[in-house]
Amino acid sequence: MYTETQWDLEVDVVCLGAEGGVLAAGIVAANAGFDVYVGISESTAGGDLATPLGYRGGDGQTTRHLAGFDYAFTAGVRPHGLWPVRAVEEVTPPRFHRRGVIEPFFGAALEQWAYRCAAAPHGVVYDRVTKRQMTQIRSSTKGEKVEAAIVGSVELGPALPPLSLSRWLRAQAAEADLVPDADVRLNRLVFEDNAIAGALIETRDGQLAVRARENLIVGVGRPAHDHLHPLVSATNQVSVNVCLVSKAASRFGELEIVTAAGDDNSVVFLDAPEAELQLTG
Repeated sequence: MYTETQWDLEVDVVCLGAEGGVLAAGIVAANAGFDVYVGISESTAGGDLATPLGYRGGDGQTTRHLAGFDYAFTAGVRPHGLWPVRAVEEVTPPRFHRRGVIEPFFGAALEQWAYRCAAAPHGVVYDRVTKRQMTQIRSSTKGEKVEAAIVGSVELGPALPPLSLSRWLRAQAAEADLVPDADVRLNRLVFEDNAIAGALIETRDGQLAVRARENLIVGVGRPAHDHLHPLVSATNQVSVNVCLVSKAASRFGELEIVTAAGDDNSVVFLDAPEAELQLTG
């Protein structure tokens, strides 16, 4: 099906939804040289993909598309209380020259991963699993293969101020010259040949038609639980990467703190209201 939508804006990557995942995805794309549109929805918690988009229904094709992700959000997985921390063997920049490598498909594992990301403090859902600026890494404990895109690096240590990753993401977005539209709402997705071509978005200045040439990424999360995400510190000085982590062939991802093997044991969370340290699990 061909659409004659008159686009107000054409970019490579469109990021919509809950703030944490949206900013992380936008930063990764912008740092890779892509044109990015970032729209942050009003902070509301919900049990499906439509909620972080502020979508209220009314378009059959959009409703059916978003409903295809309901299985992950209705699995009854409890929301994470802390930022996920993962120790890996190595994190290197993606090598775009590699072609033709297809990972084995493990449906059950991908389903469990989708449940995890849907309940994550800051997760994302990709429209396409290609061109995500990710490289393959292996967890140092279980040997699990995942894919990661580095949002940025952070120094942690007992002599350094504890870090608010939410505030850090906003600062990183500003450095990448990303100026998000706030309080946006999805009116409907626009499809061409049964694939997402872009979105009609309600903004403070009216409706905006944005074409996504490469990817459309939805930020998901649990804003109502944001007070449970404490500041991050470490018992020894360590350098960690803040990454969007996914699995090959999965549309779901989550924001994680990625460390070298052994450094994960140094990462601690400081609960700001009670000023108590808790070791990560």
